Amino acid sequence: MAKAKGRPKKDRPAPPKRKPREKQGYLDPSLAPVTIAEVEALAKSFVASRDAWQRMGLTMQDASSQLLAEMLTRHLTEYEYDGKLIKVEQLTKVKVNKIKGETKADSNGDTDE
Repeated sequence: MAKAKGRPKKDRPAPPKRKPREKQGYLDPSLAPVTIAEVEALAKSFVASRDAWQRMGLTMQDASSQLLAEMLTRHLTEYEYDGKLIKVEQLTKVKVNKIKGETKADSNGDTDE
């Protein structure tokens, strides 16, 4: 192992975050880009939906990791739930597939007898 050089680091609080810079105005108003209200409204809704999708992705990752942890603590590699088969793959990934070959009559418990 290499020796650490210099003095040991002290526990210091994190430096305060900088405020975001304000946008610089245009020197000549005629050089400002053209703004179209309809396009800006659609762009704003797109950005909002994209951000919501990204947040949902994070919650899906959290749910997946919690499911994986619970299945590993119970020593399960497969689990059947609501017509779906949940498998643990590579001890780091959970995969959910529909069960093939099941019909509506099978899932309701009805028989053709």
